Amino acid sequence: MSSGTSSIEIRFRADDALDVLRMRSAVEAFFDEAADETSDVAGALLVFGELVANVVRHAPGAIAVRIDWPIDGPVMLYVDDCGPGPSRAPEQSEDPLRESGRGIDIVRALSRGVKIVATPTGGTHVSAELPLGRRRRASV
Repeated sequence: MSSGTSSIEIRFRADDALDVLRMRSAVEAFFDEAADETSDVAGALLVFGELVANVVRHAPGAIAVRIDWPIDGPVMLYVDDCGPGPSRAPEQSEDPLRESGRGIDIVRALSRGVKIVATPTGGTHVSAELPLGRRRRASV
C-alpha cells in the first residue's frame, strides 16, 4: 500500500454469535499476518473481544470495527456502536468482585490511550492502541 498503512474494517451484528466468531477469526488472521515476535497478539485479541462483549451487553446490534496498522506507528483499534452511548465515563476500580467495568479495566491494562466517548448521533466510539508491532519485511 502506498500509504504504508494496512487497515481492516468490518461491520457485523454484535448480537449474532456466529458473526462475532467469524469476525474474531478475521481479526486474528489480520494480526498474525503482520505481527512481530514482540507482539502480544493474544492481548490484542482480548482487547477486541472485551470491546465487542461490551457492545453485546450494552448496545446489541450493529457494530463497526476498524484497525489501522501503519508501517511505523501504533496499531489503533476503533469500535463504534449504535447504542444509547455511555451514561458516564467508566471508572477504574480496584474491586475485583464488582459486576461492572472489569472488561474496560482489562482493555486499559492491555492497551494504551483508551478513549471512550459518546457520539453526537448516539452510540459509543472507543479507540485503543494495541500491543502489536509490525514484522519487518526482508529487503530484496
